[in-house]
Amino acid sequence: MTCMWQEIKGEPYYRFQTDEPKIAAKLKRRKHFEQCSWGLNCPHWIFVSRYTRPSKARKALGILTGRPLKKDSEEDVYFS
Repeated sequence: MTCMWQEIKGEPYYRFQTDEPKIAAKLKRRKHFEQCSWGLNCPHWIFVSRYTRPSKARKALGILTGRPLKKDSEEDVYFS
């Protein structure tokens, strides 16, 4: 599963978390994504990126995964 959320409401920084090695490899190749965390004993990567609008961050998540997005309205997290 890959998910995305805004770090602080109103700020342009978004976190992308995945447990899929293919998605992590894509994010590592992109220059606008910076890896900020990873799992030592499990496949787990978190990247941070900057977007001017939430709609652009959602679009990037959809392009990365190639799957439809879903929203957890309680946590304000998008996942695919």
